[in-house]
Amino acid sequence: MGCAVSLPIVAAASVAWLLYSYNFEASTICRLLRRHNFSTVSANQAVFITGCDSGLGYSLALHAHKLGFTVLAGCLHPDGEGGKQLLQLCSKRLHVLGLDVTSGPSVHAALKAVENILARDKFLGVGEEDYLFGVKAGHSLASNVLIVMLLDSAMREPSVGELKALINNAGVMIFGEFEWLTEQHIQSQINVNLLGTMRVTKSFCPLLRKYKGRIITISSHCAAASLPGLSVYGATKAGLAAWCDALRVEQAKYGVRVISYVPGSFVQHSNIMVRQPEYAREMEEAMTPDDHQFFGDYFRRYNEYLCAIPTPGRPVPLPDDKIHSVLEEALLSKYPYSSYTNETPRYKWYHFMFKISPAWLRDRLVKRFIKMPEF
Repeated sequence: MGCAVSLPIVAAASVAWLLYSYNFEASTICRLLRRHNFSTVSANQAVFITGCDSGLGYSLALHAHKLGFTVLAGCLHPDGEGGKQLLQLCSKRLHVLGLDVTSGPSVHAALKAVENILARDKFLGVGEEDYLFGVKAGHSLASNVLIVMLLDSAMREPSVGELKALINNAGVMIFGEFEWLTEQHIQSQINVNLLGTMRVTKSFCPLLRKYKGRIITISSHCAAASLPGLSVYGATKAGLAAWCDALRVEQAKYGVRVISYVPGSFVQHSNIMVRQPEYAREMEEAMTPDDHQFFGDYFRRYNEYLCAIPTPGRPVPLPDDKIHSVLEEALLSKYPYSSYTNETPRYKWYHFMFKISPAWLRDRLVKRFIKMPEF
């Protein structure tokens, strides 16, 4: 009976998807025709991007610099490989700023650094307990040398002029069934993905309002269709989607546009899963003897599958040029959409089906989509 009922549903869904795809292609053509409504790029315009140590943030920083923007790249580890590579590959239009989105003092220090780069003023005095570029004064010679270099570079640069956009990209993704996640795993994703994004945006709102800039928040397909193994991650992205909806209306009257962007899947070209083996060990160590006995081989196969997914190991630009071209429209269009999505036909079909299917069919499609080991 279930199969008989499902055939008409699938047939109707397929027709609806074809119409949906046609409309999508038509909108894509419209977007190409709208490119003449793009604003020009100038070195006097700055873009502040969070989470630039690797992956999408690193790639977006390089691309924004290539477009001609002055790039303010927020890195959790400013003296790490990602920050050093950005400085080596780019001109003095790129500044690496230390940023821990979970830390109020770090966000405040980054804001002050951005304000001073925009104004070409001398940096404010920093006391012994102050944070500059995310590094506590007097901690290490290497960090202090980096700070001096950044200060010198920033003060020698001409005035930037305006903050074009804040790109909220910093994020943490921890794969694992909800029952396996430790309290720290849950808090980390909420504090970085959701609260961290809100913390940075709240601090930068007056500056964005001053220059009538825009807020671009990196979202995920998980915001609309959370997947098993990513329950907390999906919850944070769904929270960001709801927050963006309200923030967009609030900020519109001040001339600030709020945009969400789903860049698609690029796990193999990002380091977002590089710590998954560490997370898996922490989950296993936190399990009770009964948990070990119950999940046993399933937990092992589950994490072997995840840990086998290749990661670049070092910061590299993402190979999907469409990720960057869609971002260009979000940044430069005089009449931007409220949301943008970059997705493959496979993602488009599955996520369309997730939206229209009854729960029993959707759940089967989800398991087929993620292709995780069976219990």
